[in-house]
Amino acid sequence: MSEPPSEPGRRWQLPAQEEDPDRRGLFRPKRRFVVGLLAILAVLAVGRSLTGAKSTPRVPVSCSQATFSLRDATVAAGGNVTFAVTGPAGDAYGLYLDISGVTVGPDGHRQITTRGGIPVTATEALLAVSHLDGCYAEGSAGLTNGIARGAHTVTLFRLAPDGATTELASKPLTIN
Repeated sequence: MSEPPSEPGRRWQLPAQEEDPDRRGLFRPKRRFVVGLLAILAVLAVGRSLTGAKSTPRVPVSCSQATFSLRDATVAAGGNVTFAVTGPAGDAYGLYLDISGVTVGPDGHRQITTRGGIPVTATEALLAVSHLDGCYAEGSAGLTNGIARGAHTVTLFRLAPDGATTELASKPLTIN
């Protein structure tokens, strides 16, 4: 220990200590690894949250009850409708825009009945037809620019091999 100052106003002077290179706060070798790992995880979490916001919608998988979900309830004209469908595996399903009925003839040709008198062609009305593998399917369909802006309805139909169709669920969709 050093001696007290002999002159008034003089400060205590402690002997100089050598700085230990392994004791530099956050930059100690073991902590450097942990801090680097945490920084990488934070960057990945932020990236995931930014891109995950526009992922495909998920519906609880059900092999007994058919239903669907849309990623967005509002879509820009000419944009994409992203959807997820669940139901019994092996069945064929069709997602249609503004359709109240679908009849499939023996030649496979679909005749559609519009909802609310909105004139659409079969190509514009059809968003997707899919056979469900593992009781689940997802996808995206582009809207043509000819579809009017405003309120629309997306309807899920079961398409039986004999041509019979069954309306299963409907959801609103706004095109702006």
